Amino acid sequence: MTRIGLTGGIGSGKSVVSTIFSILGYPCYDSDSAMKRLYTSDECLKEDMIKAFGPHIYTDNGQLDNKCLSAILFSDRTAQEKISSVAYPVLADDYKRWLKGQKASVTLFESAILFQAGLSLPFDRTIAVTAPEALRTERVRQRSGLSAEEIQSRMDRQMKDCDLASIATDVFVNDGVHPILPQVEQFLQTIHNS
Repeated sequence: MTRIGLTGGIGSGKSVVSTIFSILGYPCYDSDSAMKRLYTSDECLKEDMIKAFGPHIYTDNGQLDNKCLSAILFSDRTAQEKISSVAYPVLADDYKRWLKGQKASVTLFESAILFQAGLSLPFDRTIAVTAPEALRTERVRQRSGLSAEEIQSRMDRQMKDCDLASIATDVFVNDGVHPILPQVEQFLQTIHNS
């Protein structure tokens, strides 16, 4: 099994790429969805999150308060390090359990912070999805209703495309000019031929 790490900044189109892989029959572990599930279902993680950020991080019905967490992450530069030490080991264990149940020749792990998280997961290849910043901003604005300043703040907290591209083994360009599907097909052909 070839294990692929898939990353890209906000609005780059990494979810489009993972959807294409899924449609083609290759399972994708969506770390954002998994993390949301784990924040609520893993009692040890809940306790650690409350210790790190206070009881207000969860709502009265036991759900993670995403707005509160986002506010903390985008206002406190040390918060990401706390998340890394508290939540990411739980995520890594969950991914490894998920991986054991997969039979496909190729699997993906999608994460916006693949390289920053320090997950130390065993990927055979990594894909960075890149796109011009103006296009990324417009995509996020249309889907989220965030202001340009809020979007820029999120982008500023993520690695730049050039840095992602320098670390990843493969780069997909999602600029509205270069179609994504042929890039995925070429990548899979390379994987299956190696």
